[in-house]
Amino acid sequence: MTKEITNFDMHADHGHWQSQLSMWQVDLQAWHSEHKKALAELEQIVGLIEKHEEATKQHGQALTALSDEIKKREHQLAERYQKTPGADASELADGHARHAKALEVVREAHERIKKHHHVAIARVFSLKASLEAAM
Repeated sequence: MTKEITNFDMHADHGHWQSQLSMWQVDLQAWHSEHKKALAELEQIVGLIEKHEEATKQHGQALTALSDEIKKREHQLAERYQKTPGADASELADGHARHAKALEVVREAHERIKKHHHVAIARVFSLKASLEAAM
């Protein structure tokens, strides 16, 4: 048995529905404003990602240069040993220490880039997934 709906009930429902629709319109206006702000932020984010890409290229060049220096140094050590087995390598120690320090600097830079890269990229993909899920 269904309850008979009265004129009063229908007016009350209509009032309630209009109230909901009005609140949703306010939400939409806020969302449109937030979209504009988000798009401006995304433009900046794209620029930052491009700078990050350039920094990773430079980091890659630093890795290659250091690797080349270490290979050259290893070749020098091998040649020296072949010419004079058991020769004192202490005069090469300063260069070795410089390479060790350079490697530490590159390691720290790499870990910093890696940490922030993974966080940033994960957030970009998460944002994309959230927006796709809302459609």
